[in-house]
Amino acid sequence: MARSRRPEVEVRTDWHQSEKGCWSLSLGERGCRVRVTQRAPGGVFFRETWIEGRGRNMASLHTTDREEAKQRAEAFYLALSAGDQPPRFSPLTLGGLWERYQREAVAYRELTERTRKQRDSHARLLLSAFGSDKVVEYLTLVGWSSTYRSASVVRDGVMAG
Repeated sequence: MARSRRPEVEVRTDWHQSEKGCWSLSLGERGCRVRVTQRAPGGVFFRETWIEGRGRNMASLHTTDREEAKQRAEAFYLALSAGDQPPRFSPLTLGGLWERYQREAVAYRELTERTRKQRDSHARLLLSAFGSDKVVEYLTLVGWSSTYRSASVVRDGVMAG
């Protein structure tokens, strides 16, 4: 459904300061909204939105200035509402994270062969417990606790076979 004109950016709320001192702001309308937030008082602003068919999208606005953060979020909202959606990236999986770490981390490449083999062994245990296709974003403490108990049983040889 093409739009004939760009929508005006509707500020749903004025800037709001939490009890911690972090600022937040909502732009847009129901179904197409961009939220601007700070994680720490005086910290960098982030924009967050839900994109239909893609899920949550969050990125840093690379500024600590409220006005600049608002302008950048408005520009993102206008691009989003005009159909110029941000590029879709496949979710990061544990297997992909491990491969990327081995390929890009200088600290890993500088390890001795013995230490690298130990890390590889630990990674294989982690990947066998969670699965290499486990999306990193969906890891939770509850999932980690139950999986860790299962993995430690395997590591201790109780279920080795």
